[in-house]
Amino acid sequence: CGTGYTAGLLGHIAGSVVALEDDAVLAAKAKQALTAAGIANVEVVSGPLPAGWPNEGPYDGSLIEGTVEARPQSLVGQPKGGGRPGCITVA
Repeated sequence: CGTGYTAGLLGHIAGSVVALEDDAVLAAKAKQALTAAGIANVEVVSGPLPAGWPNEGPYDGSLIEGTVEARPQSLVGQPKGGGRPGCITVA
């Protein structure tokens, strides 16, 4: 989630967005920035990134910002049938 920028962009094209951030300070800043921008359909939550956020799933899709060595298996089942996770992997 970081600053909430990408979540805010996604909020303009999606019905709702759940943005996960493991750093509580960054999550609070993202919430403030999104509120200041008038973006009300993005929920910023704080928790461990590798686990994803299954609490409100399944999701239509998921996006991992940053790079990972492999897609975390914990995220595989979180999108709905037909939904796809997206991430950039490095070898």
